[in-house]
Amino acid sequence: MVDHSFADLALAALYDSINPWGPDDDFYLDLVSSADAVLDVGCGTGRLLARAAAAGHPGRLTGLDPAAAMLVQ
Repeated sequence: MVDHSFADLALAALYDSINPWGPDDDFYLDLVSSADAVLDVGCGTGRLLARAAAAGHPGRLTGLDPAAAMLVQ
């Protein structure tokens, strides 16, 4: 079953504010940072890959999410 909660643009816009960055994000950022290329399946708003890119990740970072509204964010 697919959760369509964040298919709505207004709800997707709230996602990062109701799910603040936390220790689990730091854990995954460390993994991303140590990889040459990353495919983040279910990337949501893409904040993990955006953070990696902002930190200077030199490789290919690709995000994939079934909710187009999340990708708009």
